[in-house]
Amino acid sequence: MVDDTHEAEETPWKPESDDPDTPKQQGRVVWFPPVRSFGRLEADKWLAVKTLEEAAELVEASKRWLKPARDMGRLDDALKAAGETGVMPASLDMADRTRLSSRWESSEKDRNRLDLLDEYADVLQTLANLAVAYRITEGEMADAMRRCEERNRLKGRI
Repeated sequence: MVDDTHEAEETPWKPESDDPDTPKQQGRVVWFPPVRSFGRLEADKWLAVKTLEEAAELVEASKRWLKPARDMGRLDDALKAAGETGVMPASLDMADRTRLSSRWESSEKDRNRLDLLDEYADVLQTLANLAVAYRITEGEMADAMRRCEERNRLKGRI
């Protein structure tokens, strides 16, 4: 039996950002593509811990994607390595460096976005595996999501 009588928190889940440039999104229903479970599907603690591990990797990928891609030290290292291998001249004028920097930032942001999406998919995969191993039905999950939404509504988050 589930105890839904606990008090609702009055504090928002995440306070508003002090940064006016932080992008804000409107809430929406999110649908996921079907996820096929596989591998070790035993009802024990290991799968729950695996989900936590994958979630931690998602946090790190998120931080990389969110940070500005202007890590000039990494660009300098890449340019130096390219110059040493003969792929690109070791000395570049400022216009070339600026153009390369812009492309580097864009491609780094793209790589970080793909990494973020891959880690997100890994989390979804572990959740699907956990659902099968723990014999969680779609009906049980729908009921749990309704309770979650109601708790968040009571807390003023929705």
